[in-house]
Amino acid sequence: MNKLRFLPLLLVLVLILPAGALASSAQAPTDFHDGNYSMDVTFCLPSVIDGELVSVTDSIRLSTSFSPEEAVLRHLMEYPADEQHRALPGDGIVQLADGESYINSCGTAVINFTEDYEALDASARYLLAQCVTNTLCGLGRVRAVVFLCQGHPVSLSDDEEIPAGAFRASERENLPLIQAQLMARRSEGNALRYSADTALYYPAPAGHGIVCETRSVTFPEPGEEQAVLTLLEALSMPPQELAGIPEMPMLTDYLTRSPEIIPLDDDTHAISLRFSEELNQQVSTLGILRSVLLAGITTTIVSFLPDTSAVICYIGAEQVGGLVPVGLYERGSESIIFSGGRMRWQDFTYFQLTSCRLYFPNDRNELVESIRLVPAAWADYPDRIIGELISGPDYYDSVSDLHGAFPAACSLDDVLGIGVRNHTCQINLSDSILEKCAGFSDQEERNLVYSLVNVLTDLPWCKRVELFVAGEQPETFLSQIYLPGDFMRYTDYIPALQ
Repeated sequence: MNKLRFLPLLLVLVLILPAGALASSAQAPTDFHDGNYSMDVTFCLPSVIDGELVSVTDSIRLSTSFSPEEAVLRHLMEYPADEQHRALPGDGIVQLADGESYINSCGTAVINFTEDYEALDASARYLLAQCVTNTLCGLGRVRAVVFLCQGHPVSLSDDEEIPAGAFRASERENLPLIQAQLMARRSEGNALRYSADTALYYPAPAGHGIVCETRSVTFPEPGEEQAVLTLLEALSMPPQELAGIPEMPMLTDYLTRSPEIIPLDDDTHAISLRFSEELNQQVSTLGILRSVLLAGITTTIVSFLPDTSAVICYIGAEQVGGLVPVGLYERGSESIIFSGGRMRWQDFTYFQLTSCRLYFPNDRNELVESIRLVPAAWADYPDRIIGELISGPDYYDSVSDLHGAFPAACSLDDVLGIGVRNHTCQINLSDSILEKCAGFSDQEERNLVYSLVNVLTDLPWCKRVELFVAGEQPETFLSQIYLPGDFMRYTDYIPALQ
């Protein structure tokens, strides 16, 4: 807990500051590097009794080079059998696909397997998917999981293209019965409407990318063409949980003909959509970038319809053969060329965003939590999140009228190194940051330190933070905060001293 240098202030400040830890002899990091940490994980595995699941809790060693969910997933895929449970279906044969294989956008995880996943029979695929879903949801940050095979969904059935939708955690034991009931409700031969948990990808605020909300969507009748129309209608409706999403046009109003199913050479198919030219003007009026709109449409359709690997889109007489996205966090203004005009899931993975919590002072100099959407691919990397914190508030954050905790002159260049020691994140700041913070009040000093500590301890592996200045731990950071030792998370936001 953090001690203060000046004893007369101790009795006043002890009520509002967490107490600190003993001084550390750790070496300051001089570069950015990954680390390892231990974590207790409850794995969901197939019981030796068919149709039942068992839970196995194990302490494993994970690397910060992966999100904890992806690291746990990789461990689960190779978990050995014993007398109580079997290995996952495929027994180590099914692997994560090369390239982007795991993405979590706001609680919806997409897992992209190799073709060996599709080679399993339907019951084995369902069992594997449910074990993975239960395991990942048990970690707390995943609420739904979508499974792809080389960038396209696979049917619930072996002989009919029945959408699997997004999986949720299940406590029911009779998985074969659950799968049979889902197939009966969603099959082509069933004229009744059905509902399915569906991953819908919306344009994010400020055009930075797309963000996912999984919710139950009702499909009035079976059939792929009708399912495409229903997906477009659902995407046109406001999300139920996501905030700040731009208003969407009713996409089906701009279709000039019904969706078409186009077979492809690899035994998958594409969905052809033809929109009128007016769609361009409408999305521009609503402040939605065309690249982001098409990313949302493609990712939504290709995450749901079995064996659909691409979307081919026409707007007016123009077939969309490429895009030059702007406003993205990464790869903005970098051209995307679609082979044969086929837009695929893999083309838009870096568009996917997720939420992170940042901490900034308000007008009363209190530290306040604010949500920002950032690329899902680097949301768990401390250097990226620190960079977002140092950059200060932005207009698309969830809370307005906040101020930067760091001086405007600061940048990520002021961070000399980031290291990991078990569950401790070590941050080595340059001594130039002290010059940039000259004139800071005691409250501003605390806000800077605890904005950094709180944002880092939001990372799932980080429980403590060690701060260094130019490789050392001086007595105080500026004048008040005792620097040696570990800082713990502090979310009782600090009111300004009188």
